[in-house]
Amino acid sequence: MRIAVCLLVALAPTTSLCASPLDSSPFGLPEHLGQVNAWRLIPSALLARCSKEAPEQESERQATFRAWNMANAKLISSIERVVEMTAAQISGSSGKSTAEAKDQINAATATLIQENYFQDLSITVAQVCADYSKIVGGLSSPGKVATTRGHVYAVEGLLAARQASEEKENHVGRHAQPIIPPDLSRQAAPVR
Repeated sequence: MRIAVCLLVALAPTTSLCASPLDSSPFGLPEHLGQVNAWRLIPSALLARCSKEAPEQESERQATFRAWNMANAKLISSIERVVEMTAAQISGSSGKSTAEAKDQINAATATLIQENYFQDLSITVAQVCADYSKIVGGLSSPGKVATTRGHVYAVEGLLAARQASEEKENHVGRHAQPIIPPDLSRQAAPVR
């Protein structure tokens, strides 16, 4: 239910309310990754489903999607980059390829979107499709865009910190020499 509320209000800024299974996965995915990836995928996921369910409004939804995609191209690119970076880190620790890990992240996000928009009994598929422009417009509000951008920066920072920590651990594990303190009892006494 927390995820449904979060996605239906187009990524509320309250992070504890919006924590998703993606954020606490066994892979230790960075906090907010599910949120920013959902922000990126909601318009296309809804468009694909609504094309089947309500084809009579397809041209309007396509125009809305193209406008949203163009207006948010830089942020979408940043999100794609952090998903790719996360997938690369997962692949390093799970034995999966980066492409498999990325597909898993995107599939989990798409499943959450489908569940929250099309399996919610309080709203019909027809209503979601009729409100497509409003939903996408909500994602484009200055507050939502700024919050999403902030979450992307947070994910980038967490990924960089994790990578630095792993590199430090690998470096220390391979090259560290034990630090042997000098034997102070053999040093000459200070001159007075």
